[in-house]
Amino acid sequence: MSAPSRPDPGRLAVPRRSPTAPATAAGRPRALHVIDVENLSGCSAPTTADLHYVLRCYLTQVGIRPDDSSLAATDVVLAGRAAFVYAAAGIRFCVGMGSSGADRALLRTIDAGWMAGRFGALVIASGDGIFSEVAASAAARGVEVWQVSGRGGTSRRLQATARRHVRLALGPQRTEAAAG
Repeated sequence: MSAPSRPDPGRLAVPRRSPTAPATAAGRPRALHVIDVENLSGCSAPTTADLHYVLRCYLTQVGIRPDDSSLAATDVVLAGRAAFVYAAAGIRFCVGMGSSGADRALLRTIDAGWMAGRFGALVIASGDGIFSEVAASAAARGVEVWQVSGRGGTSRRLQATARRHVRLALGPQRTEAAAG
């Protein structure tokens, strides 16, 4: 009696998920996560506790696998608190300045051509339309684009470009002003 044949690992098909299926890291190819902390939090001054909460929800509901790469960014005003929270979770961190500074800092790190050779998915944790062009460029190169939204708004253009959408189930936020 012969042993059961094993599928060729190079030919394993990733099952296609319906757009309403729960998001999990298990069915997703190796991913590059770019996380806009302020957009997920829904404000520019979340408390440290809220930063931890939003990140915990992201890790639970979207997931970052050990072979994924991740980078988060905020404006310089929030950088001290946010960098501590995200670095403690093993997520690289960068800082932007000015209007859309965090978005621009994240965009400077993404080269769609380079990324397409190393990652099967781009997870954009932001609803900002500024990411639409890089999302379209990645999708054109065969990269599966995910868009994750939190409390911040979501651009229709970005939504139209992404293949998968995840809305984090987040409770109400507390800002520093409200906590004080």
